Amino acid sequence: MKEKVLAECFEGLDLRAPGLPEVARTIARTTGLDSGKEVLEVGAGSGRTGLLLAREVGCRVTITDID
Repeated sequence: MKEKVLAECFEGLDLRAPGLPEVARTIARTTGLDSGKEVLEVGAGSGRTGLLLAREVGCRVTITDID
């Protein structure tokens, strides 16, 4: 089930440009993410997607990366 949700999040999106606002909106819409939820982004790189989720949805985001 989780794999299906993840696949739906990214269906039709151009993933060569991570961190686009449309990616954050699609993830939020597909997963039912709202301002009362928390997100853990692991291997986040620059953390743009997590920052966009926080800004677009108002959820609390924890971002981590090895660097």
